[in-house]
Amino acid sequence: MSRQSVFLLLLGVTLAAAGVASLVQADYLVFSANKYFPAAFASSIFALSFACFVLFAWRIKIHRALGSQYGFVLNSTKVPSREGMTYMGRGFVWTTDLTRRLMELSATGRIEAIKRKLRSAAHFGAGHYLHGLGMQSVGEESLFMDNRLLAQHTLIIGTTGSGKSRLMELLIIQAIERGEPVVVIDPKGDPDRRMQRRIVETALRTDRIRDVRILDLTQPSRSIRYNPLGHFVYSKQLVSRIVASMPKEGESASFRDFAYKVVNAVVNAMHALNMKITPAKVYEYSDNVAELVRRFLKARYARWIEDADRADIVRKLVPEYERLRDEGLIKGSADLEELHKIVKHPQEHYQKMITNLFPLFAKICTGPDRALFSNEDPDEEELAWDWVDRRRMIVYVYLGSNADTERASAIGRMTLLDLQSYLGVKYAYGDPRERTPMNVFVDELHAVLTEEYLSIINQARGAGFRVTMGSQSFADLEHVLRSRPAGKRVIANANVLVQLHVEEYEDGEVFAGRCGRRQVSIPHTSIGYEPAILKSGKHDVEDFRVTLNQGEAMKEVDLVPAWAVQELPVGHYFAKWGGVVYKGRFPVLPEPKVSDADLGRISRGRFQPRECDERACVGA
Repeated sequence: MSRQSVFLLLLGVTLAAAGVASLVQADYLVFSANKYFPAAFASSIFALSFACFVLFAWRIKIHRALGSQYGFVLNSTKVPSREGMTYMGRGFVWTTDLTRRLMELSATGRIEAIKRKLRSAAHFGAGHYLHGLGMQSVGEESLFMDNRLLAQHTLIIGTTGSGKSRLMELLIIQAIERGEPVVVIDPKGDPDRRMQRRIVETALRTDRIRDVRILDLTQPSRSIRYNPLGHFVYSKQLVSRIVASMPKEGESASFRDFAYKVVNAVVNAMHALNMKITPAKVYEYSDNVAELVRRFLKARYARWIEDADRADIVRKLVPEYERLRDEGLIKGSADLEELHKIVKHPQEHYQKMITNLFPLFAKICTGPDRALFSNEDPDEEELAWDWVDRRRMIVYVYLGSNADTERASAIGRMTLLDLQSYLGVKYAYGDPRERTPMNVFVDELHAVLTEEYLSIINQARGAGFRVTMGSQSFADLEHVLRSRPAGKRVIANANVLVQLHVEEYEDGEVFAGRCGRRQVSIPHTSIGYEPAILKSGKHDVEDFRVTLNQGEAMKEVDLVPAWAVQELPVGHYFAKWGGVVYKGRFPVLPEPKVSDADLGRISRGRFQPRECDERACVGA
């Protein structure tokens, strides 16, 4: 409690006591018909006392609001709602007047003094005074964002521990409550699986638990099956998904290009033969292209070409095919001839050139992952984005990047590119009047980001997709895309930008640049010294006169200074949507009331009712 608050409390008590004493001494009631002066005097004293108590209560309220780490607690079942709007916490519009006041505090050195008085000074950021500027002048209110702005995509930037995942959690709850399809891609997750628990809790509360599907790379046996190569428009889309995680620069570029040719030839041949394309099969035939050549010849030219052992494929079968083709007896196949070129490649050099491809395949095509990503059982349910959209499903994809970063990144990128393929079909052929908004949440975007992903953002709005992304910094986006312009494209395509605490000044500058600059009136003080000649002696001038000039000058400054972004405490943010800049804070949601036993009821990606026997309910 500050000294000013204590003073107000003591003053209020003293005035109240004085008022009572005056009445007792006069032995007179306030509303008596006689002797008006004592009554009026006591009434004035009580009014002043009441004003002191009101000011004291107001200061305590402000102090508590500013001194709490996150701001306020809100039960997940009581998130405020408004038709066609998304709740973003509490806050106010950030105006040039608040910028002027902030600059005044900075210029006079009062910011550090204010921070020392706050109870939250020990918390990182310690900038609750930023919110206090608005609360003390205009007050705060519930902030709602028009859902139509969600289609323009949202980017949340904040360092580790700033509350990025908690804000995304708040947005996911509301998307589930709206009854819309929801896809959450969570590369890292929390040790206690909080995000997964929150989704299950909300789905249970809204009676949507049957719509939930879990893809969990850390628990393949309990996860829904998913073939990231199962759906495509053009076969080249599958090739892009497979090689997306391979480096492009320097010496790695030649390895990537060679791997692209191999996978492209294998995928085209499998597609031509109407074979089911799975990561395991692509891995198998990339390692043994000759076997795919044999199967191709047997399927297409069995009438003219006899089958042979694998050892005779190059020596016997392919020459026979070329002879029949040249004589015009059969129609040649470009897909087969691409395979033939690969088969004739020196084996030692071939293995060297695709050395970067096989380790990735080995991780997702062997062991438990083979059944997860290359399911051969036609009766087993597989994740597909068309029915996720059509049936308004809730999908949680947990990649477990802490356990295996490379594997998680590869699957995450393939998943996004698979989603992009469906988005392209919906964008090109879907009926705009029948498009249900589909909410896609990607936490830790830099872990799964590729250049190809940028087209998702560009096309998503037309297909009814609402993409919400989270990243630790703008620099992470630039680093992953290996290009500053590419990183800026991600930012430019997110018309809703939510900025949480960051450590680097450069990240603050990006948001400051997004908000623009304004002309504000900045107070200034000038001090001058001049000899006081008229009061000095004839030869010795020892007296000086000090002149102090105060005024205001117009200066162009950032509406939101970059250093203010660095000052943001946990759970607080600056944001810009709909052309307006806001200062807000989002609530702390209590821990989800979903136990480990409840999560243990997830089998094959589905949540099993308590009374169900697993074997009877998995396929229900």
